[in-house]
Amino acid sequence: CPDDGGYNRYIGQRGSECEKPLNEVEILDLFYEQTNGDKWTNPSYSWETGSPACARRGIKCDDSGKVAVIALPSLGLKGPILSEIGHLSSLKTLDLSNNDLTGFVPSDIRFTSLVNLDLRNNKLEGVVPPMLCIKEGVNNNGDTSLSTDFNLVYACDNFMCARGSWSPIGRAALKG
Repeated sequence: CPDDGGYNRYIGQRGSECEKPLNEVEILDLFYEQTNGDKWTNPSYSWETGSPACARRGIKCDDSGKVAVIALPSLGLKGPILSEIGHLSSLKTLDLSNNDLTGFVPSDIRFTSLVNLDLRNNKLEGVVPPMLCIKEGVNNNGDTSLSTDFNLVYACDNFMCARGSWSPIGRAALKG
């Protein structure tokens, strides 16, 4: 990308062109469109294109008006999880559990401020992105007060169950 005015070149690139990153409203509009929002099972979650992010059902914002929570469990979301979710730098909770999401967990999620990630009971494939597996703070990942075993403290199992395994919370749970 040419001089991008301080934008991260990787995150700022969409397709073959470098562009200014999407704003939160544009990201949510794209997410709604890509997950067949007009067919979500609860019509009260219908989002109007261009409406303020913080006014949408299932979205909560922090004190500065930035998206901090996306909680859309059991709504029949279909399609991939958008990599642009990684642009939501204040996102602390992402709950997309019990839907029909497909594809891979986008590695760009690591750019958020996630503390809670729940993707259980979807149709996701592949592995948890390695850079996400070493992200501290998400689902107690990296919390050495819960375990001193580095292989447990920083583990992809803290995000999603390994293929062929099951857990009621959809991932491993570190316990103190």
